[in-house]
Amino acid sequence: MLPVDRMVCGPPDGHPLARQPAVRLEDLGGAPLVHLAPDNGLSATAWVCRAVCGLS
Repeated sequence: MLPVDRMVCGPPDGHPLARQPAVRLEDLGGAPLVHLAPDNGLSATAWVCRAVCGLS
């Protein structure tokens, strides 16, 4: 079983995802991503997840 990590999504007011109680990684397709420093393990996790989901 793979571990589950929760991340924060902070869209600006007025963004379609701003009113959602939860956001799936797939929902972020095409959205700009502000991520952690490249040497942070969570940054690598985020990029792998995006690649697996077919997000650029």
